[in-house]
Amino acid sequence: MLIFLIMSLMFASFLPTSSLLTKVSATTTTTLTMQPERIVDTSLVPGSTIVINVSVLNVEYFFSWQVKILFNPAVLNCTGVEIPPDNIFQGKTYATVTPIINNTQGYLMDTASLVGEQYISSGSGTLCRIEFTVVGKGVSNINFSRPYGDKTFLWNYDLELIDANIIDGYFENAVPPIAHFDFNPKSPTINEEVTFNASQSYDPDGTIVNYEWNFGDSATSTGKIVTHKYASSGTYTVSLKVTDNYGLTATETKELTVYEYKPARLYINPHEIADPTLLPPAIVKINVTLEGVRDLYGYEFQLDYNTEMLTCIGAIVNIIQNQTNFAPRIIIDDPAGYIQVNVTYYPPSSPITLAQPETLVTVYFLISGMGYSQLHLNNTKITDVYGNSISHQTDDGFIITLIRDVAVTEITPSTYWTYQNWTVKITVTVKNMGNLSESFDLKVYYNDTLLTTLPVSNLPPGNSSSITVDWVTTGISEGIYTIKAEASQVPYEYNTENNILYGGPVIILTKIKDIAITAVNPSRSWAFPGMSINITASVENNGEFNESFSVSVYCNDTLIATHSVSELLAGAQLNVTLTWNTSALHPCDSYIVRAEASYIQYEYNLTNNILTDGTVKIRVLGDMDGDGVVDGKDITMISRAFGSYPGHPRWNPDADITGSEYLVPDGYVDAKDLALVSKNFGRTC
Repeated sequence: MLIFLIMSLMFASFLPTSSLLTKVSATTTTTLTMQPERIVDTSLVPGSTIVINVSVLNVEYFFSWQVKILFNPAVLNCTGVEIPPDNIFQGKTYATVTPIINNTQGYLMDTASLVGEQYISSGSGTLCRIEFTVVGKGVSNINFSRPYGDKTFLWNYDLELIDANIIDGYFENAVPPIAHFDFNPKSPTINEEVTFNASQSYDPDGTIVNYEWNFGDSATSTGKIVTHKYASSGTYTVSLKVTDNYGLTATETKELTVYEYKPARLYINPHEIADPTLLPPAIVKINVTLEGVRDLYGYEFQLDYNTEMLTCIGAIVNIIQNQTNFAPRIIIDDPAGYIQVNVTYYPPSSPITLAQPETLVTVYFLISGMGYSQLHLNNTKITDVYGNSISHQTDDGFIITLIRDVAVTEITPSTYWTYQNWTVKITVTVKNMGNLSESFDLKVYYNDTLLTTLPVSNLPPGNSSSITVDWVTTGISEGIYTIKAEASQVPYEYNTENNILYGGPVIILTKIKDIAITAVNPSRSWAFPGMSINITASVENNGEFNESFSVSVYCNDTLIATHSVSELLAGAQLNVTLTWNTSALHPCDSYIVRAEASYIQYEYNLTNNILTDGTVKIRVLGDMDGDGVVDGKDITMISRAFGSYPGHPRWNPDADITGSEYLVPDGYVDAKDLALVSKNFGRTC
C-alpha cells in the first residue's frame, strides 16, 4: 500500500499544469542579431581582438534562449563568452551554463533561462557577449546555426518557439585582390580570335585562385589566359572577376569593339618595352605606326611621356611609299613632357593606302631615370586628300626600366621559447618585389651568429617563397636571441633596406619548469543525482622552480571545480580534493573524470598536465544494483541492510543513501533510506 500511494503521488506530480501566461498576438517582428553585424578592417592582424554582442530585438513573453554560433577557426578563435550584467534578464533570477567553445571545428554554444514564474513581457537587449581573437587573415561568417529552433532558439514562457528574423555577422581582415586584364588584338574583326590575359591581376596579401570571364555575348570562361571569338560586330562589355585564397573578389570591366572590317589604327610600336639593361643613359626608340588606312594625305598627333624617366632627344618622319612631297612640323617640349608632330602631303604626292603597318615617325628617348612611363597618344588626326578626318583608333605604349628588388618579408619561429637541445623551425619568407626573376642567397642568423646560407633560384616577379630552417639549440647558452634573415643584394637593386629583417625574440631555457597530474580518483564509482563525490587529484612539480597554478576537475567537458595552488616546491607532490555535486547529471549516463593543471609559462612537457582516470555512472534515484530500473531487487537490497552500520554483519555502504541531509549518508541504514528507494519504485532510465 505504501508503494502504491507513493507511485500515485508521483504520477500526480508529473501531470501538466496550466500556464499562468495570458498571451496576445505579437505586433512586432522579433529579431535575433549580431552587433555589430559587419566588421571589415585590414588592420585587425592576428593577435587583435573583437567583441560582438548577440542581441534580441522586440521579443515578447520571453523565457529562455540558446545560441549556437559558427565561425571560421582559421581566421577567428573564440576566447570568451559572457552574459553581461546588463543582459535582457537583468533584475530577474536566471540560470546559465558554462559556454561550449570549440575552436577546432569553429563553433560556440551558450544558453540562459529564467527560473520559475517569470518572463519578459516585451523588450530588447543583449543575450551574451563574445570575444574573438584574430588568428589569421581572411573572411569569416559569424552565423547562427540553422535550422532555427534546433541549436539556436528563443522560447516563450510556455516553452514554445518564438519566430524570429535572423541576422548573421561577418568579419573580414584581408585585402581584396586587384583585377586587371588586357586583350589582343585591340580591334578584332568577326570570328577573329581574341586573347584575354589576366596576368597583371594580383593579390596584395595572398594569391588569386580563380579567374572568371564574361565576354558580354553570353559566353563565359575560366583561367588566367583565355581566348574567344565573336560572331557579330558590335561593342561588348567584357568583365573579369578574380577570387583570392580568402574568398575575396574584385572585378574589372572593359569595352571591346568588334568590327566587320579592321579599322585604321594609330599605335605605339613596340607596345611595351621592358628591359633590365635600360639604365641611364641608355637610348631607346619607339615607332608611331599606322595600319588599315585608305587615302591618307596628312596626320598629326601629340605624344606625352614621363619627364622623370625619359628625355626626348629627337624624332624622324619616315618616307612612306616613296611619297616625298610633305611638310613636316615637329615640336618637342621636354619640360612639359610632350612631342607634337604634324605632317601634310601635297602634290604631286598621291594618297596613301596602308593594308600593312607602316612607321610614320620614329621618336628617340634618353633614359634619364628609373621607373616607368606611359606613351600616351592624344590630339590625333588623320585626313584624306580633301582634308576630311579618317576614323581611327589609338593605342598607347609603355616603357619600364625593370626594378630589381628582393626583400625579406616575414620571419616566423615555430616557438618563441625553447629548451636547450630542442629544435626551433624558423620560416623565412622572401619576395621578389621587382619585375625580373631573381636568384640570390638567404642567410639566417641568431644574434650575430650565422646559422645557415641557402640559395634562392629564379624567384619570379611578384612571387614569394617560404624557406624553413632547423635551428638545433644544442650547446646554445640560456638567453634571449634575435633572429635575423638577410637576402643578398642583386645587381642594380632598387631598395636594399628591405633585404634584412629581424624576428623573434626566441628565449632559450636550461632549467626545467613542469607540472604534472599523476592521479585522479573519484570517491565513488556511481552516484544518484545530487550526491556529492569527492575527486582527489595528485599533482607533482617536476621542475626546478617553485610554481603557482590551478587544478581543475571536469566530468566529460564540464568544469566541476578549480583549486589554486600557490608556490608548490620543486619536486613536491600535493593532493587536491574537490567536491562534485551531481545534481545536474543525467541518470543512466556514465561520466569520465579528468583533472587538468593550468599551463605555466615555458612548461617543458604539456602532455602530463591532463589526466583522465575514472568513470562515474549516475543511476536512477533508488536503483541500488545499477540495472537502470528501481524494482523489487533494489527494495530487497535496502531491506537486507536495514538497521546496519559500519562493522555490522549486514552493513552495505551502498545502502546508506541519505540521512538528516538529503543524499548525504549518515552511517546508518534506516527508514529514510528505505523510503527513498520505495518512493522511486518503478522509475527507469
